[in-house]
Formats: sequence, structure tokens, C-alpha cells
Amino acid sequence: MRTIVAMLNLSSALQAAQASPRRTPALAVALRPQRFGVPVLFPASIGDTPADADTQLSLAVDPTDETKLLAVRTNGAALDYQRTYPNIGTWTNLDTVSAGQGFQLAYDSANAVFGLAYGDSTAVKFRTTADGITWSAATTLVTEASAIGAVALAFDDIGDACVFYVVGTSTTLKRLRRSSGTWAASGTTWTLSGSVANLTGLAAVWDGDYNLAITGLEATTTHRRVWAVKMGDQIYPLNAWGSLHNIAEADAASGITFAHPSLINASGVFFSPNPSTVSPSSRSRIARPVKSLSLVIRQKPSNLRV
Repeated sequence: MRTIVAMLNLSSALQAAQASPRRTPALAVALRPQRFGVPVLFPASIGDTPADADTQLSLAVDPTDETKLLAVRTNGAALDYQRTYPNIGTWTNLDTVSAGQGFQLAYDSANAVFGLAYGDSTAVKFRTTADGITWSAATTLVTEASAIGAVALAFDDIGDACVFYVVGTSTTLKRLRRSSGTWAASGTTWTLSGSVANLTGLAAVWDGDYNLAITGLEATTTHRRVWAVKMGDQIYPLNAWGSLHNIAEADAASGITFAHPSLINASGVFFSPNPSTVSPSSRSRIARPVKSLSLVIRQKPSNLRV
């Protein structure tokens, strides 16, 4: 049996009817860079090069102008910034700090400036910039008896702020508030020191309360952990700490370590563009959504080579 297929030409009137807007299907396509429902930001390790021994990276953006994206990193003892990230650009040195000390960049919407808090030996320092080019001189917020470890910074919606910092890699995490433009004279220790064996990383955002991601070792077991925790501001009781909630876990014998988490608050969704630890050649990423908190954490298995 032979099948003959014939093509019939439509009349001009029928072609015009089919092309009418009323006959055009209503179709919309939306593409979102996500992995398991978690937004993905700059998945390439553009900020890392083989020369970067332990590159921490913090990003902040002006929510009213997304072209104002600023990045700060450490490369050894150099604290650098870049306005063209994630495009290939030039890192400009801002300060010289002790290698491995923490920092966080955040945007202060109430005052239309970027703020940067960072550890420098035993001091926690603070700078601001409106355009990512001209920076204020460094202000020393507080000085401790031991070197500063991890540091986090977050602003609320009226320009108040809070810096969180760890004294060394101990269990001592302190908060330092700024209210009505004035910073507290000294840090106040949190109430959860007994739940941790040490602390290796911090990140913070404000969303009614202060939301933190913390990396470190669990008390007694020394299992590796990434925790989420709140400190009260407008919803929870002021300065009250919630419980630590596990986000990512690894056994003490696993060879996996967690460090340098990073958070951004975007319309109530939290995610991490670049948590980091160890050399770029052995870093990997994992994603964990936790209720309203979605994290991407880099981990280092001791036997992993990418």
C-alpha cells in the first residue's frame, strides 16, 4: 500500500485569520538557574585561582540597582575588592590582614552604602563605601585579647547593624550592635558556647531577626556541622538566641570540613554564592534547603580531587 501525502495551501483569508492575535497561543517561558529548587549564583569559581591559598569571598548588591554588585575577598593576607565581579576584572587591595581572618560585606539600604566588617589581628574593623571605589578609613570597633576569627555583618531596614565575631577558633562568639549610629563599647558573648567545640565560620543576614549560618565542630563528638540559628531583634525577644539547627553534617572521621559560609537575603530566600575552604582544586559544593533558609556550602573531603 502506498501512502500519498499532499500539502494543501491555505487561502490568504485563512492565513490572515490564523495570524490574528486572538489565534496566537499565550505562552511564556521562564528560565531560572536553580539546583534542587535552590537559586544558583555564579556557579563557576571565577574568584579562585591556583595562587589563592584560601580565598574567602563575600558579595553584596544594592537591591535598587543590581548593577551595583561589589565583591570582597582575601588572598593570603591581602583584603581585596572588585566592582566588576563576576566578570573578569581587577582586584584592588583595600587592606592587609592576617591570613585566614574573617569578614563580611553587606548593603545598608537605609544609608545607601556598603559596609564591610573584618578581623585584623585582635581588632574588628569597619569600613563603608557608597560606590565601591572610595572607601572610608578603617574604624576599630572592638579589640580582643586574642586574634579575631570568623566575622559576620548584617544591617536592618532602618540602618542599625550587628557584627558577629569569633575570638580565635574557640567557642566564644560575640555580638556587637550599632543602634542609632553608635556602636556598643564591647562585644557580648552568646549563650550557646556549650553546644560547640569550636567555630570556623560565620555569615549573617537580617530578616526581622538576625539569621546566622555557622560552621564548626559539635561539642563532645567533634562531628563537623553547619548550623542555622536566629538572634532576636524585632520578632524574637531582643538579643535572645534560638537553638542550633543542623544544616549539613559530617562525621568526625569523615575527612570533610566546613568553613566560610556566606548568605544573601533576596526576597526572603537565603543562599550562598561562595562559601569556601581549602584550595580551589579540591573544593566542591552541596545545597541544602532548610525551610526559609537555603544554603550552598563548600566542603572538603580529604580524598576528593576535582
